[in-house]
Amino acid sequence: MKLRTQVTLYYGLLILLSIGLSSALYRRINRELADRKLRELAMQTLYTIQSGAQALFDNTNRYSHRIIASSAVQAALAEDPSDRGSALSNRAILKTVNEILLAEQTVSSIYIFRNDDVFFSLDDMRSGMGIDSVRRASWYEEAVEGDGGQVWMVNAGGALNRRTNEEEYVSLVRTINDLYAFRMRGMLLINIPVSAIMSSFPRAVGEDRVELSIRRNGRTLIPFPEEKLRIYADSAGFWGRVPGVFSGKLSGDEYLFASTESRGWEYCIAFRVDDRADPYAPVSRVLLPIAAVSFLLIFLGSLWISRSVTRPLLVLLKEMKRVEEGEFRQARLSGRSEEIHQLQDRYNSMIATIERSILHEKEEQRTRRKLELDILHEQIKPHFLYNSLESAGYLALTGEREKSYRLITALASYYRQSLSKGDEVIPLRQEFDVTRHYLTIENMRYPDLFSVSYDLDPSLADCLIPKLTLQPLVENALQHGIRPTGQPGIVKIAASPEEGCVRLTVEDNGAGMVEERLKTIIDGKLEANPKSFGLRGTIARLRLFFGEDFTYSVLSWPGEGTVISVSFPMLRSGPQSDCGS
Repeated sequence: MKLRTQVTLYYGLLILLSIGLSSALYRRINRELADRKLRELAMQTLYTIQSGAQALFDNTNRYSHRIIASSAVQAALAEDPSDRGSALSNRAILKTVNEILLAEQTVSSIYIFRNDDVFFSLDDMRSGMGIDSVRRASWYEEAVEGDGGQVWMVNAGGALNRRTNEEEYVSLVRTINDLYAFRMRGMLLINIPVSAIMSSFPRAVGEDRVELSIRRNGRTLIPFPEEKLRIYADSAGFWGRVPGVFSGKLSGDEYLFASTESRGWEYCIAFRVDDRADPYAPVSRVLLPIAAVSFLLIFLGSLWISRSVTRPLLVLLKEMKRVEEGEFRQARLSGRSEEIHQLQDRYNSMIATIERSILHEKEEQRTRRKLELDILHEQIKPHFLYNSLESAGYLALTGEREKSYRLITALASYYRQSLSKGDEVIPLRQEFDVTRHYLTIENMRYPDLFSVSYDLDPSLADCLIPKLTLQPLVENALQHGIRPTGQPGIVKIAASPEEGCVRLTVEDNGAGMVEERLKTIIDGKLEANPKSFGLRGTIARLRLFFGEDFTYSVLSWPGEGTVISVSFPMLRSGPQSDCGS
C-alpha cells in the first residue's frame, strides 16, 4: 500500500475517532449541564411547594391552638351537658368553630369530642363520623400519649364515613387539655382536603408533570399518585436519602426526585425526565457544523504536512520518549531525503553516547557506594576493638588473668565470625552469635551490670543482614543507657517479621534520653554528636545498603529506658528475596 494511502487512512481514522470522542464528550457535558439546570429548577419548585404546604399546615396548627384556648370550648367541655346553660355553650362553641372555618377556607370540617363521647362539629364534607365513640378511633391512644402534640394522618385514621371515590383528607388530631387543671378535657379533629393542599403550589417544571408525596414523622399523608412511584417510595432506603436530589429508573422511565425535610415534615417531588427537551439544542445546531468543517480542514492540512516533515519527526519523537523511559534504541526514519538520513545518524550517535555515559555513571555510583560501605565498616571495627581491648586491659590490671584470657579468646571468636571470610552480609543467626560474643566480653568486664534476653523468630534465622549491624546498637544500649545509671539493667534483643520486612529491636531500661536529644536523633541529626558514633554508623550503613526501603525509630523516656528499632527488606541468598516464604 502506498504511503499516501496509509497516511490518508491513518488520519481518517484519527479524525473519526476524534469526532466520536468529541461528540460523546459534548453530549455528556450537555447532559450534565441540562441535568444540573433541571435539578436547580426541581429544588426551586420543591421549596415553593414546601413553603405553600407548610404554611397551610402551620395555619391549621395555629387554628387548633386557637380552638383549644377558646373559653367557649373550655367551658363546653367542662360543664355537665344536662345543665340549662349547655345549649348556650353549644351555640358559643359552634360560633367559634364557624369563625375558623370562614377564616381558613382550606379546612373542610372540625370535630370537638368530649370525654363522654358528646361531640360538636361543623362539617362541609357532610360525611360524618364512622365510629360511635372517639375511644374506638385508631389514633386515640397515640393522641393521648402525645398529650396535646400534633398527630397527622390520612382520613382521620378511617374514622370518617367516606365513599369509595370521595375526596381524600389530611387530618390533624390532638387532645384538648384544661388550661388550668392540666388534664384532658376532650379531643380535636380537623380535616383538610388533599385538593386544597395540592392547589397551593404549581404543577409543572417546564413541561414535565410533578408528583408529590408528603410525610409527617414517618407516616405518609399524601402518597405519589402513580402506583409505581408509591411502590418505589415504600422501598427500603428511599426516604433515607432525604434531603437531596437523586434519580431512579422505574419500568423503563427515568425519574428525578427532589426531597427536603423540615421539623418532622418530609416533602418529595418526582417527575419524568426521559422526554424533556434539550435546553441547549440551539447551541448544538450551531456548534456541530462548525466542528465538522474544522475537522475537515485539519484533516486536509495534516495530509499535506505528513507527506513532507511530520511523519519522520513523529517517529523520532517516539524514540525520544522511549529514551526518557530508559529504553535506548536506534531510530529508523522512513525518509529518502539526505537531511532525514543525517538527522537519523546524528540522533543515533548521540543516543549511543548518552547510553555509554549513563552506564559509566551507574558503575561509578556502585563503586562509590561499595567504597562508602567499606569505609563505614572499617570505622566500626576499630571502634569495637578499642572498647574490647580496654576491657581486656582492665582485667589484666586487676589481676584477673584467667578472665582476661577468656575475654581475649572470646574476642578472637568474635572477629573470626564477624569477618565471615570477607562477606559483606551474613545470616541473622550469625549476627546474633556475634552479638552474644560481644556481650560475653562486656559481661566479663562489668559483672552483674546487665542481663540480656534474645528473641529471634526462627523464620528469620537465614535472612541476610550487613555485618556488625546489631552489635553497635547493643553497645549503645550498654554504654549510653544502662552504664550511666550505675544500676543493673536489662537488654532485650528481638528480630521479628513485619509485612515483608525484618524488624530488629534493641530495648534497655537504662537512663533514657531527654526530649531535645531524642528530637535530634529523630530529625536525622545523629552526626551532630560524636558520642553517637555506633548508632550513627549503623544507621548510615543500613541506609546506604537498603536505600529508601530502610526505616528506623527511636523511643526514649528519661529514667525509664530506650527502644531502638530498625526495619529493612527480607533478603537471603538465592533467587528469592523473601526470607519468610
